[in-house]
Amino acid sequence: MSNSREKYSNNFKSAQRGFSLLELMLVVVILTVIVAIVVRGAIQLQRKSSTETAKVDLTQEARQFMDQVVKDLHHTGFPNVRMFDAATSAANPNSYAVGLVSVTSNSIQFEGDVDGSGTVCEIFVQLNPPAGPCPCTLRRGSLSKAVYAGG
Repeated sequence: MSNSREKYSNNFKSAQRGFSLLELMLVVVILTVIVAIVVRGAIQLQRKSSTETAKVDLTQEARQFMDQVVKDLHHTGFPNVRMFDAATSAANPNSYAVGLVSVTSNSIQFEGDVDGSGTVCEIFVQLNPPAGPCPCTLRRGSLSKAVYAGG
């Protein structure tokens, strides 16, 4: 009986020598395919994330720009000429704002104390036409009324 056990255990040991080269290559190929699929998915996810981040940044910049323009428009015409003595206001026209100065199809110009400093500024909002295909450029600039009137 012990002899048959030894014979059986020897046959069992010889059957478990390891993996064949074909089995090993098959596993490597399968793992390579799986890793390639995962890497491709990660790259696509990174590209989509970059695109979405750029969209969010542009939206936030546009929102900040519009908030600034709305704030400026709320301050248009302040301080008004009626807030000053008639003799004083005629002597120094740079101390009061006239409000809306000009409007064209691609620009708007107005006056007001937009920063709360007491200095009246000329505010310019202009749409610059593109040199090529859109996007167009919308610009805002400000200059104190005294500097603007001086030259």
